[in-house]
Amino acid sequence: VPCGNSGVIRRRCDAPWRYSERKLLETATLQWDILNSLARLAAPGGQLLYSTCSIEPEEDERQIERFLSAHPDFRLVRQRKLLPGKFHDGAFAALLRAVKRD
Repeated sequence: VPCGNSGVIRRRCDAPWRYSERKLLETATLQWDILNSLARLAAPGGQLLYSTCSIEPEEDERQIERFLSAHPDFRLVRQRKLLPGKFHDGAFAALLRAVKRD
C-alpha cells in the first residue's frame, strides 16, 4: 500500500520535508481503505499480505489490529517490522489468512 516512507527516509532526501502528522493520517486512511476493501476478495484459506515501507505504528501494527477487529474471519499468520539498518531500509509486513466465514 502507499506509505509515508518513514522506513526509507535516510535515502529519500525530500522525505523529511514531506513528512507531517497530517500526511501520516491521510496516508493511514488511504491504507485502511485499501486493506478493508480487499477483505471481501479473499476466499476462505486465502491470504493477504499487507506491506509498507514505514516504521510508524499508525501505518503498521495499528492497521492490522483495526483490520482484525473489523474482520473476525481473518487471522494473523505472522507480522514483522524491520527497523532501518546499515544495509537495509525499514519496512513492515503482515500476513493475514481468511478463515471459514459463518
